[in-house]
Parts: sequence; C-alpha cells; structure tokens
Amino acid sequence: MKVLSPVCCRCSSGACPWVKGVRPPRTAKKMRMLRMPENTPKDRPHSSVAVPLLHIHFTMRHNLSETPELLRDRRSISPERYSSRKVHKEIVEQVLTNATWAPTHGMTQPWRFKAYVGEGMKRIGPKLAEWYAQHAGEQASASKVAKLEARGERVTALVVLGLEPDPNGRISIEDERMAVACAAQNMYLTCTAHGIGGFWSTPKFLQLPEVKAFVGLPENGEVLGIFYMGYPEDGAWPKSHRKPLEYVTDWNE
Repeated sequence: MKVLSPVCCRCSSGACPWVKGVRPPRTAKKMRMLRMPENTPKDRPHSSVAVPLLHIHFTMRHNLSETPELLRDRRSISPERYSSRKVHKEIVEQVLTNATWAPTHGMTQPWRFKAYVGEGMKRIGPKLAEWYAQHAGEQASASKVAKLEARGERVTALVVLGLEPDPNGRISIEDERMAVACAAQNMYLTCTAHGIGGFWSTPKFLQLPEVKAFVGLPENGEVLGIFYMGYPEDGAWPKSHRKPLEYVTDWNE
C-alpha cells in the first residue's frame, strides 16, 4: 500500500513548516491580515475573505465574515420592481419574529405589525390609492393614483408598521419610534437574507384617522409606515455605495 505524504491544507506543500509541526514566523503582512478559521463559512473550507488581526484571542459567537456582507447588501427595492413570485406567510412570520428582537427602551416593545398576505392583500390593496386620493383632495395626481392601484395589485405581502406607546408613559414617544425603526431594519436584513426586496414607505396619507382605524390601532397609537416585500424582477439586486467613514466620523482618543 502506498503511503501518502502529508501536505499542508493552506499551501498544498509537503515541505511546509505547518506539516512538520512547527509554526512558521508571521510576517508583518500576515499579522495585519490573519485569517480566522472560526469565521470561515462552512461551505467554503478556505474562505478568500480575510479580516484584520485582533490583538486579543476569543471565540466568536457568530460568523463575523458574513455579517458585513449581509449588512452592506441591504437595499430598499420599490414594489414596482417586484416580480409576480409570491412571498409566503412563513417568510413574513420569520421577518416579523426577527423584528421583535430589536432594541427597545424599558422593554416596552411598542411595535405593532398588521400583516397582509394572500387574500388579505385584496382588503388593503385597493385602499392605498383610495387613502392617497382622500388625503390629496383636489391636488391628487392621476398618475399617482394609478401607480398605487397597480402597487396594490402587484404586491403579495406587506406590513403596516404601527406603534403603541407605553401605557404608563415611562418611555418617551421618540424612543418608542426609534424602537420601531430598529425593528424595520431587522425586517430589511431578514428580507435580504431571503433574497427578498423590502421597501419602507411613509406617505402622508398614513396619518388619516381612517388608516389607523382600518389597521386597528388604539387612539394613542401611530402608523409609522408600510413595509412592502417582494422578489426582485429577474433576480436583479441593485448596487449601492456609502460615504467613506472619515466623512461622517469624528474620532476623539
């Protein structure tokens, strides 16, 4: 039987010091860009993603190499770009479950989700154009009415984002609104992981009393937007960019 010589899983060399049990000295470049095996995706034994060396040793709770990719891949994709593919209730349920893990001051958990899927879309879909026309009055645009009518027919899942403040008044309404905004970001990220486009819309007509009554929020509640969900047409995922960190950060050390 032929005995195979051991080879290094890093460089495929049998002469590598790692094979002989001796760790080779680290160069300055390796020290700056040390690969972290615990952060390597399971489906890629040797990830091409390297992260800067941390000067402490610790065990990661989650796969840090994939986190920036998910965060930076989040997009707002308008309903007009959705395909006819249906967003199923099970996915919407997961999106909303993750939303409830957003930060919430005083654990008031003020978010209230009014989810519409399947046949439920037939109830709220036509209302979008109706509410807009009612709010805009004589200033209503015929093209905007037509756009909202088409949107109501095209979208297969949406969530009205509501807020119900702390009944004891311990937490300010500003903090409660920010908690719902954090929940919306969790919704965006979960949609992104599923390849679903999300779109948080905040039209002025949502302030109509009729809207609050339709979704069943109490008198002191607020409607903070409509979150649309849909698969992008042709699977196209838009690109984006952000300003470099130095433009928006003031370091004080």
